[in-house]
Amino acid sequence: MGTLREKIVGTGLGLLFVAVGTGIVLMVWRDPGQAEAPLWVVYAAASTFSFAGLWIILQTFALTLLANLAGLAIAYLLAVPGLWMLFDGKGANCSVSGAMADIALSAPATSWACRGIFGVGGLLVLIFALFLTRAAIRQARRAGQAAK
Repeated sequence: MGTLREKIVGTGLGLLFVAVGTGIVLMVWRDPGQAEAPLWVVYAAASTFSFAGLWIILQTFALTLLANLAGLAIAYLLAVPGLWMLFDGKGANCSVSGAMADIALSAPATSWACRGIFGVGGLLVLIFALFLTRAAIRQARRAGQAAK
């Protein structure tokens, strides 16, 4: 379970992440005009922070099943922005930049490049989340069979 100090640090760090996610949601809720994506996409991305904080707290107290569920939520929420860019990112904007030695370059990318890069990332994260879900279901079945 961990020492009292580990529990305090884990809970504090977890609450910090929850606060960051909640703060982002509240800032966007207060002024939705600053969002450059639909609010549901912004809220999904911001909620990733809150679920990460929840995961840290649950792990701190060895609540493994609940922590695994929070981890699944994180994985699916991380996929949302990339999938939105791929399927509905109208006017998707991003830039490409790189540096070598003392030379730095930056240029706007085409909408298709943005959609492709972020979309492939979203698809990869979604596939990862599906594999995690499959593994969690198998683990739960094995635990259920072992309990019989």
